Amino acid sequence: MKKAVIGVFILLCFKSLLFAQVNIEKHRKFLNGTGFSGLTSIGISAKTGNKDIQEIDLEGRLDYQAKNFYTFAVAQGEYGWQGGREFSNQALFHLRYVRNLTQVIKLEVFGQIDYNKARLLLFRIIGGAGLRFNLFRSDVSLLSYGIAGMTEHEKYDLPETAVHPVKTSVFRISNYLSYRLKLNGNASVASVVYYQPKANGFNDFRVLSENSLYVKISKKFGLSVEFNLRYDSLPPDGKKSLDTKTKLGFTVGF
Repeated sequence: MKKAVIGVFILLCFKSLLFAQVNIEKHRKFLNGTGFSGLTSIGISAKTGNKDIQEIDLEGRLDYQAKNFYTFAVAQGEYGWQGGREFSNQALFHLRYVRNLTQVIKLEVFGQIDYNKARLLLFRIIGGAGLRFNLFRSDVSLLSYGIAGMTEHEKYDLPETAVHPVKTSVFRISNYLSYRLKLNGNASVASVVYYQPKANGFNDFRVLSENSLYVKISKKFGLSVEFNLRYDSLPPDGKKSLDTKTKLGFTVGF
C-alpha cells in the first residue's frame, strides 16, 4: 500500500511538470521470460491546439524479449475528418534495441521515421543511442531515467520565405523520466516526461508528456485513457507551440 501511495504521488508530480517527441515509453512492458509478444489497438480521440479535429488511430507493436536484451518495433497511423473531408494526419515507425549492461544500467539504440501534416512536417528521421537507468523497481512499479544523443533531420511544408527553415538537421539531447505502476491485476497507470533541447542552442527545445490509465477487461482485451501534451519552443510559421490530445482506446493483445 505504501508503494502504491508513493507511485501515485510521483505520477501527480509528473502532471505538475507538464507546463514546465514521440513517446515510446508507453510501449515498454513488464515482460517475464523470453519470446515474442504483441499488441494492436484502435482509438478515438479529440485534439485541441493547431487543429480541432476528430480522429481514429491504429497502432501495432511487436516485442521480443531475450535473456540479455529486449527489442520492439512500433507502427502508428492516424486518420481524421475535418469539414466532412477525410485525410491522413500522421504516421510513425520506431525501432529500439535495449541491452542489459547491469541490473540498473541499459544501453539503448533507436531509429524512427515519421510525418505529421497538422504540424506541417513532411518527413522526419532520427537515430541515436544512450543509457537508461532503473532508479527504482519492484514487482508493481518502475521508475527510470534515460539520456541519449540523437541526430534529427526534418523537412517542412513551408515556403522558402518562411522564418522557420524548410529543412533542418540538428543534434539533440533526449532526456526522459518515466514511471509505471500496476494498481492491481487488471489496471495500471503510466506517466513520462521527455525534454529534448538542441545541443548547441537550448532555446530550441521540445517537451512531451503522456499520461495513461489502462484497464484489462479480459485475457486479450483492454481499454485505455490517455492525456498527452506536446510543446515546441520554435514551431513552424503559423503554428502554436502547445498541442494536447485526449484519447480513449481499445486494445487487443497476443
